[in-house]
Amino acid sequence: MGDTFLLLGPEKGLKEDFINKTINSIPQCSVLKFYAFDDYESELYASLGNSGLFEEQKVVILYGAEELKTKQKIEPVVSYIKNPSSDVTFLLESPELYINAQIMSAVKSANVLKFYELFESKKNEWIRNFFRRNGLGVSAEAVEEIIERVDNNISEFESVCNGLILYVKGQNRTILDEADVESFLAHTKEETPFTLFGYIVKKDLEGAMGCLGALLNLSETAGLEAVLPSRIALYFRRALSLKKLMSQGNSLDSAFSMKFFDSDRPIRMPKDKEIYRNTVNNYSLLGLNKALSLLSSYDIEIKETGTFLQKVILDKMVMELIEIN
Repeated sequence: MGDTFLLLGPEKGLKEDFINKTINSIPQCSVLKFYAFDDYESELYASLGNSGLFEEQKVVILYGAEELKTKQKIEPVVSYIKNPSSDVTFLLESPELYINAQIMSAVKSANVLKFYELFESKKNEWIRNFFRRNGLGVSAEAVEEIIERVDNNISEFESVCNGLILYVKGQNRTILDEADVESFLAHTKEETPFTLFGYIVKKDLEGAMGCLGALLNLSETAGLEAVLPSRIALYFRRALSLKKLMSQGNSLDSAFSMKFFDSDRPIRMPKDKEIYRNTVNNYSLLGLNKALSLLSSYDIEIKETGTFLQKVILDKMVMELIEIN
């Protein structure tokens, strides 16, 4: 009997690990991938329904299952889940934690899997263990810099950490420090949500739009649209912390090493300080609060909107953030 799994949540790395393990557990299977925002229906249902005595095993993956919103899209999926093909493992993926209730209730509860982003303490532990397994020590400051600069999922952490291992071992060293992280990311010129934030607070519309386009065109950042407003909000929240500390009579340089919110981390690297200096210079206290309110609204809107419109919405979000003073 075929089986159906519902893979939910924003943590891409662990989700892809599950998909790869599923594929590797089925000898000589074919893998078919579809995307819910494309014109996929006829080919998908042909793939799910073509069974025969000598049919090979198949893994069929439908990405973006949150797009299944209309009766015409929902009913065929529910019908298939209730009467599956014996030679098909069907994986429905979504960065959301909840999709259509009919689909969710049709999947066996044990097969509804939620992949959450790592908590702060778990990120720290994962990074330290990764370098330890690869024969490298890592400073606390370097771990903090990786967490600050890299998108919050295992896949991104692993990609950057593997690059850092080669970078440091190429210099015949056994300890990774904060300067290594800064130098490596600058050398690879990697576009991240943090670099996008840097363009926004510098009021560089052309640079921000180019960075946003580059981010969304990278295959490894699939699904970034849904979490980008909350990522940018994290950086604006840290800038708000600096601004509040300054309003209490602290200098900006001293505020870099202080906490206003419990989750604050010291800001040490010169490039990071430059970006946050631009932020507090170009945004008033009221402006930072407006930016966070705006990002909260866009966070809701982007998750309720079809994928084909998300780029347009993010363009508008960036322009409005730049206009705030």
